[in-house]
Amino acid sequence: MDATAERRRGTLTVHAVHEDVPFIPEVTRAVHEELHDLASWLSLTVEGLR
Repeated sequence: MDATAERRRGTLTVHAVHEDVPFIPEVTRAVHEELHDLASWLSLTVEGLR
C-alpha cells in the first residue's frame, strides 16, 4: 500500500495497493475494509481507493 495521511484535508489518500498476485474479490473487500478502519482510527476519510 502507498498512502498519505493528509490531516489538513482530513483524508487518507491511497495512491496504490500493491498486489503480489491478483486479489480475489474477498481479499479486495478485506483490504478496503482495513483501509477504512485505519482511516477511521486516524479520524480521516479514505480517498483514491479503487
